[in-house]
Amino acid sequence: MPTVSQLDSALESVRLELLDLTGRNRLLNTSRSEPRSSRVEIVDEVSNLVFQRLAIDGNSMTFVASDENDASPNAAEWEVGVDAARTRDDEALASREWIAGVLDPERVGGEHYFGNTALAEGEMFEWVGENIGEVDEEEQEQMAADVEMITAALSAEAHLKSQIDLDASDADKITEGRSLISEVFGCIDCHKFGDEGELGAAPDLTGYGSRQWLVDFISDPKHIRFYNELNDRMPSFAEDPVDPDRNQLDAQSIGHLVDRPPRRLASRRVGGEVMNDE
Repeated sequence: MPTVSQLDSALESVRLELLDLTGRNRLLNTSRSEPRSSRVEIVDEVSNLVFQRLAIDGNSMTFVASDENDASPNAAEWEVGVDAARTRDDEALASREWIAGVLDPERVGGEHYFGNTALAEGEMFEWVGENIGEVDEEEQEQMAADVEMITAALSAEAHLKSQIDLDASDADKITEGRSLISEVFGCIDCHKFGDEGELGAAPDLTGYGSRQWLVDFISDPKHIRFYNELNDRMPSFAEDPVDPDRNQLDAQSIGHLVDRPPRRLASRRVGGEVMNDE
């Protein structure tokens, strides 16, 4: 009868055979540069959802083929793409241009902001209209200057790479904007901002639009830090930090959504079918 030590040794030998780290293991070593008829590279999809649909649920998917001359990005290109995704768009979430729209009475109720949600005529919409849109003519110039400083301060919370130099040069404007948020405009009556204000009434402005803020928001938009009971339809993709298996997406997948690089072939899913947006 084998001893416990002998069994442990035999199991370890089998384990090492299964854990093949050489080039023969195609799960670990798959060339993305050599075209093979036996391999299909799926671009711009969340891998665990593709596996769930195809392998577990037994459903089918339809994919739009990319141009054969449009090679998939190699690892270096991918890293550049991830970096560029958060630096190239002046109208990206939490950029100065985007936040200026939130504080614009003409735009805050539009489709790019609250227009298609249950918050279309909510407290934020009303606040912007009453406090920014209805100032006397002689106060409009000062209001515009104040809104510009608040916009700069709030956008700086995101630490956007596209604004590093601008935020550095506008340090005084950002400092003044933070004071306006906390002391003059009453933003902390509803929002938490740094050490001031309370959570629960409106989204936390601390780190607003930063990578971690976006990851946390996508994970659970109805969390007390975000929209709480006012959350309108957006699902919580990773509500349970204790038992990740209960979540729809893992942390890596949510990170990909936040950091997604510029796409070689833009696509969207319509009724289970992926459609080309170009």
